[in-house]
Amino acid sequence: MIYLFYGNDRYESYKAAKLLASNLASANKKEIKIIESDSINEPSEFTQYLEGVDMFSSGYVLLLKRLSSNKRLLKYFEENINSVKTYDIILWEETKIGKTIEKEAESIKYEIPFFNSYSKMRSWFMDQVKVIGVKLSPIHVEKIANNHNLDKNMFINEVEKIALYLESQNKNDLSDAELKELLTKDIDTEIWDILENFANKKKVEAAKEFLEISSVSDISQFLITMIDWQISNTYRVKYFVEKRMDLSSLNIKPKPLSSAKTMAERSSWKEIEKMADKLFDLDTAIKSGELDYKTGLTLYLLNI
Repeated sequence: MIYLFYGNDRYESYKAAKLLASNLASANKKEIKIIESDSINEPSEFTQYLEGVDMFSSGYVLLLKRLSSNKRLLKYFEENINSVKTYDIILWEETKIGKTIEKEAESIKYEIPFFNSYSKMRSWFMDQVKVIGVKLSPIHVEKIANNHNLDKNMFINEVEKIALYLESQNKNDLSDAELKELLTKDIDTEIWDILENFANKKKVEAAKEFLEISSVSDISQFLITMIDWQISNTYRVKYFVEKRMDLSSLNIKPKPLSSAKTMAERSSWKEIEKMADKLFDLDTAIKSGELDYKTGLTLYLLNI
């Protein structure tokens, strides 16, 4: 089966593509192979992975990036679509690529959301709360959304955290006091220092700050969430700057906006994608127990 992920929200579409690859690999006991189309000179270099089955591997789930940029490989796909679609192949594109592949692929488009009115914005967040299955008042929903600059990832993470809390307490409703305690709006100065150093590519300083904080408390998941948020903001800012669009439409508060602009100026698209890739892998390794959080995050910050 061919899956196509595309749209101007490149961060979200690529994260979704990687998640699908991970799920397919786990379900079929295969390995994930991420391939940059630009690195393929001949179609045979790609087809070797289609037949990549040996005593150590049952094959690959392939995540192919920017197929449209490699005309020779794209032509191979179009001419051999019936055989190619029998494999698990995930395509990640910035735009659609061609009618032949679009017709055969299961396409999922990711767009940066624009809220043209307050009611539309609130309606979107309320819908997400219903999907997660949490009972929250419109006032609580608005507080959570505003506390995270209307960032959809942070909002959903926060609501999922609230859902777990309510379940653990065997409760259906959340009080104002409980919401205030659960929200992660007030970020410690040290966390901001790590994010600022991360944005400015000050590797040693970022790692040093992290080690100092982690010596007294485990902030791994919170820091991973915040780095993910930083990368997401950077993706969106870089896209808006290149398209000469109004950054105020992003509804990012001044301090994180400034940090994202710095990171966008200092990083290429490929560098940002690499940061997202490595963070995804790190989060998976920590949660699976393959790597302890302190070592993993220290290495990540030193190698961004």
